[in-house]
Amino acid sequence: MKVAIVGAGIGGLTLGLALRHFGHEFTIHEQSPALREVGAGITLWPNATRLLFALGLQPGLDAIAVEPAAQKLMHCETGEVLQAFPRAQATRAAYGAPLFQLHRRDLHDLLVAAIEARAPGALHLGQEAVGLENA
Repeated sequence: MKVAIVGAGIGGLTLGLALRHFGHEFTIHEQSPALREVGAGITLWPNATRLLFALGLQPGLDAIAVEPAAQKLMHCETGEVLQAFPRAQATRAAYGAPLFQLHRRDLHDLLVAAIEARAPGALHLGQEAVGLENA
């Protein structure tokens, strides 16, 4: 199966890695002529980290992400902690994978590097999707 993916965001890049993992050919087409920094922080919940680990990205994620010890809900004006949830080991024990926090750009860079290593030439920049045709 050959698949064309439109968009080289986190979703499109992850889809490409998953397709490669299962032996499928793909190309990723991105309208932007260059990949630029977008967004800020991101939290990856265990269902996401489990998938990314299965795609071989655990060493890279371990190097760029933080596993918070706790998550706190705080009052927006006073800063009072309204509720705290244990994370880190509690999350790993409950869900079999960690909760990670990292910068969106770091995750994107990790995914781009994995695509370039596993499917050289699959990422095409400066290509606008104008239609769809079944080949």
